[in-house]
Amino acid sequence: MPDLGSSAPGADGPPGAHPETGPPVDVVDAPAARVHSSGDLLGAVLAVGLVAAVMLLAVFAHDTTVGVAQDVQGFAALVRRILVVPVALFENVVTILVPVAVLAELTVRRLGRQVLEAAVAALLAFLLCLGLVAALRAVGSPELVRGLSVLRTQGWVLSVPSTLAALSGLLTAAGPRGRRRTVAWSWNLVWVSLGVVLVTGQVSLPGSAVALLVGRVAGLGVRYVSGVQSERAYGDTLVDGIRRVGLAPIALVRVDDPADRAAPRRYDLRTAEGRRYSVTVLDGDRQAIGGLSRFWRSLRLRGIEGRSFVSLRQAAERAALMTYAAQAAGVRAPGLVGVAEAEDSMLLVQEHTGGAVPLDEVG
Repeated sequence: MPDLGSSAPGADGPPGAHPETGPPVDVVDAPAARVHSSGDLLGAVLAVGLVAAVMLLAVFAHDTTVGVAQDVQGFAALVRRILVVPVALFENVVTILVPVAVLAELTVRRLGRQVLEAAVAALLAFLLCLGLVAALRAVGSPELVRGLSVLRTQGWVLSVPSTLAALSGLLTAAGPRGRRRTVAWSWNLVWVSLGVVLVTGQVSLPGSAVALLVGRVAGLGVRYVSGVQSERAYGDTLVDGIRRVGLAPIALVRVDDPADRAAPRRYDLRTAEGRRYSVTVLDGDRQAIGGLSRFWRSLRLRGIEGRSFVSLRQAAERAALMTYAAQAAGVRAPGLVGVAEAEDSMLLVQEHTGGAVPLDEVG
């Protein structure tokens, strides 16, 4: 399997060379400051499907969900002894503390647009949840309403907490928990508070799941419509990745159509030695749709066995191995010079094929 940052025989530098400094490079590109990630769109669609699945389980597996909820609520007395403050007060503190902390961090980092996105996502999730509850009361079947309800002193009460949906939407739009410290511990607080209210019988298990998923739909939807900060390799970062392959670039020109979001980026590379190469750049935010197509192809050919979802790094390694296999089989294909990783992108540098004509244009 090819090592990242390695170079193949015939490159301008010695194998394993990692020059990251050099003369200025003339780069002609169309960098995207913000991108509409297909992963966000796919995640939102998946969350909508999971909302429907939870509702089906609440109807057709009502006894099971009630049994699980009763088992969980068996710890209610123990939880009340452990908690010094009342459950309602703890829930209110979490509901207020989480948005304030997350929005404060984004404000300190001067991410005004992301503050607005998080606030819009929270409001949208809140309104979607209220609309869903109103629709369930108006047209929902008795079995569905009962499945999403919790038993209280006054009887069965429909429980799809809109505050939980708002928190889920805000944290989803605020960004990944691995990059925002407040988002990470805020999710932990939300899970702890959700466990407490579930154990004490304040909300229903299916209703809480629906609220969380509604928040995810709102947060991911806002992220997709507004776009997220690009983490693709452009400019100096892209040039440094090429240098790690062992080449000394002097000019890098983008040759594909920037409007084509489905295809990888392609560049024409010229080096100080007068050689010419082709660079293919695979971006991580474009891998979701490709992963879905690979999953469908794998499902048709092999069933559900095996791993069809691969990471960006694995996709680049597979492309490199296919190139080596084609050359070993005698196929006249451009040779692979090297593979490198830069930001959330993978670079495949190949020999340039001048004057090649696509097969569909031959005639």
